[in-house]
Amino acid sequence: VAVFGEKDYQQLALIKQMNDALCLGIDVQGCPTIRDADGLAMSSRNAYLTPEQRQQAPALYAALRAGAAAASGGPDAVLAAGHAVLDRAPGVELDYLELTSADLGAPGPGDARLLVAARVGKPRLIDNIHLTLPDPTVPNPLGGN
Repeated sequence: VAVFGEKDYQQLALIKQMNDALCLGIDVQGCPTIRDADGLAMSSRNAYLTPEQRQQAPALYAALRAGAAAASGGPDAVLAAGHAVLDRAPGVELDYLELTSADLGAPGPGDARLLVAARVGKPRLIDNIHLTLPDPTVPNPLGGN
C-alpha cells in the first residue's frame, strides 16, 4: 500500500496511472487534504507566508468552493465562479485554475477536479477540490441547467 495526500492531486493521479500501466500491483490510496480552520490546505510552504499573506492565502480554497458550488451549471460556470473569487483576491498571483476529469483528462459529466496553483508572496501554493459535473443530456428536475 502507498498512501499519497490528495492536496497534490496531480501527483496522486499520475502515480495511480503509472502503477496501473506498469502493473506494479501496489494499492495506491489517496488521503484527504488536511485544512486549517479557514480552509487553507496544510503545507510546509505555509511557514513562508507573512502574516498578511497568511490572511490572503485562504482565497484559493474559497475559489475552489465557489467553483464546486457552481458545478450544476457545467464547466464554464465552475471556472467562472473560481475566477470571480481569485480576480478580487489581493496578493494572489494565479498560475492556473483548471478543471479536469478525475484522471486529469478533459472534464465531462461525473467526477471532476478543480485544481489551482498560485503565488502568495514567494510561496507557490496548490490545492484542489472534488466536484461532480452534470450530464447536459439529462434534464435537471429542478429546472435551469
